Amino acid sequence: HVVTNVLGGAEPGVRVEMPRLALEPDDLLLMCSDGLTEMVTDERIAAVIREEREPQKVCERLLAEANDNGGRDNVTVVVATFHTS
Repeated sequence: HVVTNVLGGAEPGVRVEMPRLALEPDDLLLMCSDGLTEMVTDERIAAVIREEREPQKVCERLLAEANDNGGRDNVTVVVATFHTS
């Protein structure tokens, strides 16, 4: 529903959904499509993030796991590291 909301569904306008998070230095942020979350459990996603802290490697591993589990949909995975200045 979020993609439809952003791209424009049946209703005019965009409803912004902006949750607030308390981030600590070196926290990883994961943004992904349901192509990942339907193929890899939340627990497994968390385990991969705990095992591998390099954002590119996390993306590669999660993408591979989603495809290994059947990859029935497009998979989008973006991981960023939070740093303070």
